[in-house]
Order: sequence, then structure tokens, then C-alpha cells
Amino acid sequence: MKIFYTHNAIKDLKRLYDFIAKENPRAAAEVAAKLRQAIKRLLDFPMLGKEVKSNEKSASLRDLVTGKYIIRYALLKHEIHILRVWHSKEERQQL
Repeated sequence: MKIFYTHNAIKDLKRLYDFIAKENPRAAAEVAAKLRQAIKRLLDFPMLGKEVKSNEKSASLRDLVTGKYIIRYALLKHEIHILRVWHSKEERQQL
């Protein structure tokens, strides 16, 4: 298995880091490390996240909750695509 990040996921990670770093750069680094660690666990446990209903037939959409953050990913045959990352209190419609 291999992990790929969409452009939106990269923007999400940067947005979350920058938001936290304004007040506490150390906490931002810790959150970033925890998110990377959670995503890396998907290599060993790709079904770890909860399935999300979707019209997409070629991929299984899943949400991995880690702390206060949600990582949405698509599980393909030999690939994991990180689609979005957000804080659980964020309005997803605005993302």
C-alpha cells in the first residue's frame, strides 16, 4: 500500500498547523506529528477508519478520528488517498 495526499488535504494540514502555530508553535508541531502518525498507521490497518456512505463505487471512503481531528480518506485496492483533514468543530461545508 502507498499513501497519496490530495491538494486539498495538504492545504488542510497547512491551514490547521498555521492556525495553531499563531498561538502555540510547539502545540502545532505536536498536532502535526500526531496526524502524520495516525495516517501512517493506515498502512498497517487500512480499515481503521469508519466507513462513510458514498456514491463512489471504485473506492471505500472512510473517516479516521484521531483526537479532535478527522482524516477522510479513500481506500483503493493498493492505495490510500488522504482527501481532507479537519478539526471536529469546523464547519465542513466551508472547507
